[in-house]
Amino acid sequence: MPPNRQAIPREQRVAEILDAALAEFLDVGFDTATMASIARRAGMTAPNVHYYFPTKEALFAGVTSRAYDRLFAALDDLDDPVERLRSYVTFHIEHHPMRAAVQAVAARSPEVAAVLERREAWAEATVDRVTRRELDRAVLVAAVTGLIEAVVPHPKPDAVLDRAVRLVR
Repeated sequence: MPPNRQAIPREQRVAEILDAALAEFLDVGFDTATMASIARRAGMTAPNVHYYFPTKEALFAGVTSRAYDRLFAALDDLDDPVERLRSYVTFHIEHHPMRAAVQAVAARSPEVAAVLERREAWAEATVDRVTRRELDRAVLVAAVTGLIEAVVPHPKPDAVLDRAVRLVR
């Protein structure tokens, strides 16, 4: 750690906190993670973390928002909407340990709820590129949502998604 952390740009400190928080949330879960444990992981003090993120919910919103920003940026590089959906589902399965926390925290945090609304809007817009029929769009969105929100991930999510796509095309 540098002797004077003020010499580190704000964006870098925020990124270090978000990286540490993501690792902590994945390792121990939202409820068990503390601002102090996240601060230790980031190599700083809890008051320093609180300076950037006043609550654990605000920090969680930052973690989830950054994760979706990165995901959507990567998905924008894919032309095929089905490949976009497949990568979207894969992302959620890889981050499955945080699924329940995202839903629970969204119920009490407008910031996390806004992230979920953005996620749903992205999924709907992508599904619109697969089919224009209203009922078929609803079926495909429901299939995707079911794959990412299942308590136990499906063992063959690509097969389920491919089947749903074939049914609506």
